[in-house]
Amino acid sequence: MPFALLLLALFAVLFAREPRSIWPGIFLTFGLIGIASDLLSLLTAGVLIAFGDLAFSGFAAIILGSIALSPLALSVFLIYNMLVMLRREGRSAQALASGAVGALVLTYIVLLVMVATSWRELGNTPLLHMTMGLFPSMVALGMAFLCYLTYTSFYQLWFSRFGGTPDAVVVPGSHVFEDGSIPPLLRGRVDLGIRLLRKAQATGHPTLLVCSGGQGADEPTSEGRAMADYAIAQGVSPKEIVVEDLSTTTEENLAYSAAFTAERLGFNPRVAVATSDYHAFRAAMFIRKAGLDGYALGTRTARYFWPSAKVREFFGILANNKVTVLVIFGLTLFAGIGGQLSM
Repeated sequence: MPFALLLLALFAVLFAREPRSIWPGIFLTFGLIGIASDLLSLLTAGVLIAFGDLAFSGFAAIILGSIALSPLALSVFLIYNMLVMLRREGRSAQALASGAVGALVLTYIVLLVMVATSWRELGNTPLLHMTMGLFPSMVALGMAFLCYLTYTSFYQLWFSRFGGTPDAVVVPGSHVFEDGSIPPLLRGRVDLGIRLLRKAQATGHPTLLVCSGGQGADEPTSEGRAMADYAIAQGVSPKEIVVEDLSTTTEENLAYSAAFTAERLGFNPRVAVATSDYHAFRAAMFIRKAGLDGYALGTRTARYFWPSAKVREFFGILANNKVTVLVIFGLTLFAGIGGQLSM
């Protein structure tokens, strides 16, 4: 219990300093795993008394086994996501990419089991060393995904209750229909933005709604303008709206929105980004990258679409942190293969 509490204390410190980073999530996840392990031990105290070290070893095996099985959980998640997307939306590059990654991880797991169960027959071969040596890296990937799921859920829950009052609510755009109307996913974002706007205004704070998004080649109007028109139809005054129609990416959404709002208010605003639930944490990371104060919240998306989007966001975060990812992968690969060669 003391070690788990130490991990949670480190989480609290890091979260208080900068919640828009994945590092607090690592300590939170391992702290929760430790707490769960300790609670399991307390609930089965009689078993511990009766069997002593044997029972303790069993509990340790459960926790370590859960960590070791994380790559299997990730592969099943990815393949299940592909099947759901294919059934709902037909064949797409996104769905097939998810399934391909899941299949690769599952193939590695099958190979690992085969090698582990016949290592005597294989002997001291490169196949044995490479397969066993990759295991720490695969565990790191699986645990990273678990940390991501745990922390992003906590982040959404925390800031939906304790996010504070923003100076501006930024709604990043997405594709607009040919008739200029906005699709359900984008409508959900604007509806969330309006709720956050009204909540802030209820405290007497003058808050703006920033509708952010440029015009694509196949769109009849800018995403920002289309969202603003929808918000006005829902009763928001045009005086409460800022239209940002130059951006083409989420990062530009935030940078341009902050500049437009700062010009309107006369100071750098604290922002709340209203987006989709799967995208909220990555949007928060973009807020941090832009040097802004604020947080991001997400509105619910279709249940079948959530796994695919969550996987995409996970790999997007990995891509945005290439150096850290490469260092961790390199260290785990070195440890795994080095350990095998030293045996």
